[in-house]
Amino acid sequence: MTSPPSPSPFDRLLRRPEVVALAAVASSFNVPAHLVGGVVRDCGLRLKIKDVDAVVAGHGLEIAKRLSRQLPAKLIRLGGERFAALRLIGKNCELDIWDRHGDGQEHSLLDDLARRDLTVNAIALDLAANLRSAELYDPFGGLEDLARRRLRAVTDESFVADPLRVLRLPRLALQLAGFGPDRHTLELARDAAPALHRVSAERIRDELSTIFRLPGSHRALALLHQLDLYPALWLGQAASGGVRSDPLPLLRRASRPMELLPEAARRLEELGLPTLSEGEMATTRYAFSFRALAPTADPGGRLEAFREAGYLSKAVATRVAPLLRLPAPPRGAMDRRLFLYETAQHWRSALLLTTAQALATAELRSWTEQPLANLVQLALEEGDELTRPPRLLDGHEIQLLLGVRGREIGQALEEIERAWVEGQITNKEEARAWLERRRTKF
Repeated sequence: MTSPPSPSPFDRLLRRPEVVALAAVASSFNVPAHLVGGVVRDCGLRLKIKDVDAVVAGHGLEIAKRLSRQLPAKLIRLGGERFAALRLIGKNCELDIWDRHGDGQEHSLLDDLARRDLTVNAIALDLAANLRSAELYDPFGGLEDLARRRLRAVTDESFVADPLRVLRLPRLALQLAGFGPDRHTLELARDAAPALHRVSAERIRDELSTIFRLPGSHRALALLHQLDLYPALWLGQAASGGVRSDPLPLLRRASRPMELLPEAARRLEELGLPTLSEGEMATTRYAFSFRALAPTADPGGRLEAFREAGYLSKAVATRVAPLLRLPAPPRGAMDRRLFLYETAQHWRSALLLTTAQALATAELRSWTEQPLANLVQLALEEGDELTRPPRLLDGHEIQLLLGVRGREIGQALEEIERAWVEGQITNKEEARAWLERRRTKF
């Protein structure tokens, strides 16, 4: 008995409501329509489909308007006055339509695919009105590269045309399990890397943010190293294409603890710590990439320069900065209290970083047993008070007591908090007496 043929991975894509509607509406205008890019790639790999990209040969705006009514979906024009790019967002649907005739010129489907970055993103699925004759158009061998899990440039100009694609390469290597660039593509990307300075900082920031939020980002860091971008981009040297120090030791210092972050998170959860968020994991990965720059460069200074360049948001930089100043893993009872106090609202990320660093360092691995358990227990029992100590005296009281103003009031408040954490004082009266004894210090 002959077994029935296995269903094509594209069958489920062709049954999606927005795809069925697009095929019918494009046919009514007698316009060829194709699904392209990531949706075809991911469907071929049987991955979850997030959004759908399509190209049509004319009447893009009219097609999008009609689809917005039929689906229904909100229509957003992405292409400025020429309306060459349109987005439809509806319930369980996101569809981008690119009109290859919408910029006043007529581009062939081959032209459209040739302008893409990688062959796995340069496959088109033809949409016929009844979808029964839908065929794949693969002029650059993308299907073979999918099967071989290979990232290969469409043309030798792929990265020159848009240098941001240099960063998309490590991002896709993370998102597509088991994929990696071939040697020629890696060389093309490395040659184009110095041109990143021509790309807007916001686009670079967004790609890096995606990379550092993905599991296994240590592998992307290794690929950035191969592209001469780590640590060059971090050190402000990427525009020249040269690195003034040996980058390999820096890569090793950063990537090994990053690789151990999942193990560190698992240990913390076993000790009762609630699951760490994706943002906390990303913050810690960024921190390791900057901590590795020491001692040849100042990690804090490079972090600030990275933020000023626009490659890191202010919010993320604010979360990373305290992790660059962490002391050695605390062992004694007082060290544990001070660790939580000094890391304040960032204590969860600090705990994750310290645990991963200890796992990566032979002489510190024993710390991840009982000392780590003691620290987690203290955090769970007294963490709220230690990270946000009670305000025993306010600024006005300190001003009346010491006759000081401005910065000296802030210094006194910090020292009172620390004294409370260390157990030297426990209430308002003791705080006043403690401060009186130190009057000459202020």
